[in-house]
Amino acid sequence: YLSFVYAPGVHPTDRGRRVLVSLARQTAVAVENWRLYNLATEDGLTGLYVRRYVESRVREEFERAVRGGHRFCVMMIDVDDLKRVNDRFGHAAGDRLLRTVGDALRATVRGMDVAGRWGGDEFAVLLPDLDPAQGLEVAHRLLDEIRRRAFPVGDRVVTPSVSIGIAAYPDCRPADAARMVELADAALYAVKNSGSKGFVVTASPAEPAGPGS
Repeated sequence: YLSFVYAPGVHPTDRGRRVLVSLARQTAVAVENWRLYNLATEDGLTGLYVRRYVESRVREEFERAVRGGHRFCVMMIDVDDLKRVNDRFGHAAGDRLLRTVGDALRATVRGMDVAGRWGGDEFAVLLPDLDPAQGLEVAHRLLDEIRRRAFPVGDRVVTPSVSIGIAAYPDCRPADAARMVELADAALYAVKNSGSKGFVVTASPAEPAGPGS
């Protein structure tokens, strides 16, 4: 809320007062709307964007890429062993693990990238204007950054790790933005189902590349 201080001897007119009151109310409404917008788009635990916002940005980027012939990547990320950490050390440690991954994402991606918590132990990142090789570079950096963020829980140490799937437009030939996300998710679960930790890149709509490629 705003307050106004007038110079000595200056007395605003009734119309001036009404204008100032109106401006103050409009400013207060704008501030409140911005606060509500942040609550609607920000994940309360990690401070990253929520899934709904990331999905909308992926749709926008897909349409932009189709119109302009641009490249972009989508990464789907799964936190390894979150359930084990919850069961062994408690949910506070599990929450810290998720926040640690969120912090690592913020430290790794560019300002123009869109990183969000997809839900549970999954995260998603939109990487505009990057080709598959550049997307892999981001995945490498993220894996290294996350491993460096080990933290103590009692007399034990939790070393975070994640599995990553990457889909690149137009290389994986997705029909739409939703399919792009599905392909990145399929690549992610190819890693999880293989029992290895790392990342894969979808080379085609039908068959993702193998782990560690």
